Amino acid sequence: AIEGERDVDNADYVDGVAEENVRMVIAEIRRESSVLATMEQEREIRIVGGMYDVSTGVVRFI
Repeated sequence: AIEGERDVDNADYVDGVAEENVRMVIAEIRRESSVLATMEQEREIRIVGGMYDVSTGVVRFI
């Protein structure tokens, strides 16, 4: 569960929601694309997500 007040002014909450969305999209890609899921299982590719910090320009991979 995402902690904190459900408010767009709560940066920690917004970041938590965004990160959960990235995780859900990664899972959806694996679930909906058997080709990509197989390639990942065979270590031909990696399916990863990232969080971009607009204040620093740094991407943190999940």
